[in-house]
Amino acid sequence: MRVICSSPIGHVNAPNRSAEALSRLAEEWPITSKSRDVDSTPAQIDSGLWALKLPLPLEGLRYVVCYVREVPQGIVLVDAGWNTPQSWASLENGLAQIGYGVRDVQAVVVTHAHPDHLGLAGPIRQESGARICLHERDALLVPTSTTQLADFLSSYRRFLTECGAPPDEVLAVTEDMVEAVTYLDMPSPDRLMTDGEVLVDIDPSLRVIGTPGHSPGHICLFDEKRRHILTGDHVLPRVTPNVSRRPGQPPYPLAAYLASLRLLLGLEVDWVLPAHEWPLRDLDGRVNALLEHHDARLIETATTVAADPGLTTWRVAQQLPWSRPFDSLTSDMRRAAVGEALAHLEWLEMKKVVRRTTGAPWTWQMV
Repeated sequence: MRVICSSPIGHVNAPNRSAEALSRLAEEWPITSKSRDVDSTPAQIDSGLWALKLPLPLEGLRYVVCYVREVPQGIVLVDAGWNTPQSWASLENGLAQIGYGVRDVQAVVVTHAHPDHLGLAGPIRQESGARICLHERDALLVPTSTTQLADFLSSYRRFLTECGAPPDEVLAVTEDMVEAVTYLDMPSPDRLMTDGEVLVDIDPSLRVIGTPGHSPGHICLFDEKRRHILTGDHVLPRVTPNVSRRPGQPPYPLAAYLASLRLLLGLEVDWVLPAHEWPLRDLDGRVNALLEHHDARLIETATTVAADPGLTTWRVAQQLPWSRPFDSLTSDMRRAAVGEALAHLEWLEMKKVVRRTTGAPWTWQMV
């Protein structure tokens, strides 16, 4: 997917430090390297607003961007990073460079309940007493006991069987306890957020925009005064966010995601501040590019089913084009690919383009 970073929406403000700083970030941050080292030097975006890169223990994306916002009582963080010693050290080092420490954090506003955004919020709360803010729909995703986790793993194995996954892939869900422990380690929120509310008790300059799709309770945060929008994983400048059907979550996540994208069209912002990669200017341009991507993906999915009726979801995913061959992906990335293929199949099913058989595994054919 090409990078969209062109003219801003609406009027162009006179040059200022914020615009200059963001332009510099947009130019510098795309520089790629095979090194896993991440520079934790904070980048000042505006008065009282910084971007801090925290390293991720993941293949592919190297860091999550934690936004540090100054408030009268201290600072508020938007997204907290993965709960690893490396992320914690980067956070401490970055905050120290702007004259703050972890104990100054009053709240962590989390765009969605994934470990690279919510994970480190728990240790931050232990250190500072900060409130953890999460959308009410995503709060339901955070397991609170090993029993809930065992139930989730059981439902995930059943789900993969319905998708037609090979037995060894189903077994890998049981053996892949690193991911399971990571999810169990995620902290429960102290404050639930709702669509459209202004965070008057946290940071009154931020308004919540509900953008479900990447997760059921994903949010963007709109700063109308600064004309910035913090988009979490909803809008990224280069990659397309994973939109997957997962067990125990609402159906039709792709329909939700596409509606959430259209919700942002026409919003007057000068800068888009995502949780990965780098800032961009043209929100409408990038949203339209993402919509076009999914239109093309839906056509590819329907074409795959039409060419070979009776495929399982797993086999559909195998035949779709990915950035790398499906069989060369890691097991967790294959599961993500299958979830994304199913999200597109369910959208086509909703539109009565394809239909699935009952029983396990599901198979697909044209209507």
